[in-house]
Amino acid sequence: MGKVKILFALCMVGMILALVFARNPTVKPKKAPSFSLKLNAYFCAILCPVNRSCIDLGCSYFDPITNAGIEDVENYIKNTYKYIALGNGTAPTASSTSLDNEQTDCGLARKLGDVYDLGLGKWELNTTFTYTCDSERTVNTTASFSASSGGTMYAGGPLNAEATFSANGDQLIVRHIYNITEV
Repeated sequence: MGKVKILFALCMVGMILALVFARNPTVKPKKAPSFSLKLNAYFCAILCPVNRSCIDLGCSYFDPITNAGIEDVENYIKNTYKYIALGNGTAPTASSTSLDNEQTDCGLARKLGDVYDLGLGKWELNTTFTYTCDSERTVNTTASFSASSGGTMYAGGPLNAEATFSANGDQLIVRHIYNITEV
């Protein structure tokens, strides 16, 4: 479990921001910003012979993380960060802990999303929000969280275009697509 937590922390540094499609779930995403994720592994050893002092054998660096390791990181993240939030404010940054002007009423409060495995290190989190008010409201950001309120924000970003609700019953399908790769 310790390795998974370390890999998870590394993933958070360079993770691709959530890609979201506001109006039409079949629309192809624009090219995502380019982020690099580097997973490093150091293998260290100390030999302690009986009746002699321990010998530090040092550490070696080796680059590849196994496919199973990537899948473990994916499984940890996708089974922890399942809630989707909407906001109307500034897009989150790497140091953000909350979504600016997160929506909490009119059917736009955080929702538990559906998770789909898309292959090695890839998964999707999605849900549909149904607006329950009659006044106009605009959202422009989204993020994933570990809880229905509070919790830890995993990733977030701007919608490709603002989504404006104007009537009770309007719906917004939100998709977060994540991909873990070693570069």
